[in-house]
Amino acid sequence: MKRFLLFAFSLISLCALYSNNIASQLEREILVLTNQQRARHNLPALIQEPGLADLARNHSRNMMRNNFFDHTDPQGLDVSRRKDRYYPQLMVSSIGENLYSITDSRRTFTAAQMVQGWMESPGHRANILASDYTHLGVGVVIQGDRCYATQNFASPIVKLISPSILDTRKRRLTLSFEYLSPRAAQGFKATIIYPDPSVKHFVSENEFLQGAEFQAPRWQRNRRFTLTLDFPAGKGDYKIHFGWGNSRYQDYFTIRKR
Repeated sequence: MKRFLLFAFSLISLCALYSNNIASQLEREILVLTNQQRARHNLPALIQEPGLADLARNHSRNMMRNNFFDHTDPQGLDVSRRKDRYYPQLMVSSIGENLYSITDSRRTFTAAQMVQGWMESPGHRANILASDYTHLGVGVVIQGDRCYATQNFASPIVKLISPSILDTRKRRLTLSFEYLSPRAAQGFKATIIYPDPSVKHFVSENEFLQGAEFQAPRWQRNRRFTLTLDFPAGKGDYKIHFGWGNSRYQDYFTIRKR
């Protein structure tokens, strides 16, 4: 009996490994075929983004486990809110999603079938051919004769690559970011909003900002840069916005000083 159980467990493990390998291969092929469609329309290739792929894969897995097929999950989160909850390190100006589900007793799932299906649907086609999207994450999950695929498109601005994002007890914190926007970095800067709006940040002897400060990135190699927070307003939530010139995106990173 023990030998039979061990054999059954090994067989299940091999099946899971096989499915995972096929899923990974489909993810790579979907990326290639998606970029081929963009090339036919004179659009630049989408860059594979690992965090977006994890986000997509988790949604495919969630749909498989909970037997639903929708952009909104059982927790009421759409792709934008899932990104905010599960991948807060990425700041984007826009995000989109394509879904695909198929049940096939022959278990012959192909990336060409999926991409062609998306291209024949106006909404999905629009995501694939959107000129403002620059990055893509693909997540495929296979179980038995069922397959779920998710594409997460995005227009990232920056990605926080420091290990800490939520809170700190340090008096000074240096954060590292990666600049992902295709837009030129000229005029790019951070606006740091203080938890106490009455605190002044002096730009010069006679000029100051109240409740906020501007900070220019300190550029490093490979489009990476750092910012340093001195927490002049004490404890609380410091919100980091990014933008060019006098404009900034509403999306922001929050660092809590304890």
